[in-house]
Amino acid sequence: MKAELLAHYVPQPALAYCMSLWEMVPFRLTLKNKRQTKVGDFIWRKGQDPRISINKNLNSYSFLLTYVHEVAHLHAHQNFGRMVRSHGDEWKQIFRQLMQPLISDHVFPHPLHDILVKHLKNPKASTYSDLSLTKELRKYDIDPSGLVLLEELNPGSVFSIKGRSFIKGEIKRTRVKCIEINSRKEYLIRKDAAIDLV
Repeated sequence: MKAELLAHYVPQPALAYCMSLWEMVPFRLTLKNKRQTKVGDFIWRKGQDPRISINKNLNSYSFLLTYVHEVAHLHAHQNFGRMVRSHGDEWKQIFRQLMQPLISDHVFPHPLHDILVKHLKNPKASTYSDLSLTKELRKYDIDPSGLVLLEELNPGSVFSIKGRSFIKGEIKRTRVKCIEINSRKEYLIRKDAAIDLV
């Protein structure tokens, strides 16, 4: 049952490894519809099985990364208790260790593999905080052809996100200063945000 479930979401070469992680420290896996604020999470409650939830709309490489990311939280909790920092040194070390077999077996295609190797030197709290990794992962989405990123627009262009219209301003490192048309308020929006053209 577990293998059949995971087979729909992770790349085939990673399936056996993902199953071994699940059996090593058992947990309850819940698949969620797309959530605006997160792609996965780990929850531990006293007296209950540990629970991991992952968005089911992710491409197989994003799902795999999120799966290992959350399993690393589970292992950090098992090894260091509930006071361990969410994305502290202990978690980073465990995440790197759990990712190593996938990197060694070249489960990820090039150039994603090379970007991941670089990312794992100092993994971020969110995969999506690493702009080059995010950009590469999005190439494997179901329909990447219709995807437009904010950074691709010229300054002064009008775009929308979640039904709100903005005017693109200047880039500030990883974010873009934008003006919401209705309120005239200024917002900093990630430059790799997927947007709709108006």
